[in-house]
Amino acid sequence: MPVDDPFKHAVLGSGVFYRDPRAALAWLQAAFGFEPSMV
Repeated sequence: MPVDDPFKHAVLGSGVFYRDPRAALAWLQAAFGFEPSMV
């Protein structure tokens, strides 16, 4: 994709969906030391 303007760029997003978000947060905290800040 050619870009003429250096401020135009492709946008890429991602998302993760869990059946049990509370359990997923607890696992992420235990496994990787994550801390929830905006949940």
